[in-house]
Parts: sequence; structure tokens; C-alpha cells
Amino acid sequence: MQDLEQKLKEREALEGAYGTFVEPYVNQAIALPHETITNPQMGLYCASGWLLLTLIYCHITKRR
Repeated sequence: MQDLEQKLKEREALEGAYGTFVEPYVNQAIALPHETITNPQMGLYCASGWLLLTLIYCHITKRR
């Protein structure tokens, strides 16, 4: 019975450590830069550029 209580206490401590130490770091790491949010056209420009490069590459390889 004491083993179960000890395991529950350890689990609660680990969950508390995650909320205190790990979660803020993860949230900061995945946060988007302010410029990305305010200028959504940049994503469209990047996607269009990659699509254009892909089409050019396919065209060149098809001609060979």
C-alpha cells in the first residue's frame, strides 16, 4: 500500500514539475514570431516560390 502511495506522490511531483518548468519552455519554443502573424502573405510567397521551383525542376527533368 505504501508503494502505491509513494508512486502517486512521485507522479504528482512530476506533473507539477512539468507545469512549472517544462510547459513554459515548450510554449516559448513553439510560439510564432510576431511578424509571421501580422504578415500572412509571407507564407503565400514562400509556398508559391517552392511551387515554382518544383515546376521548373519537373520541367527540366522531363526534358532529359
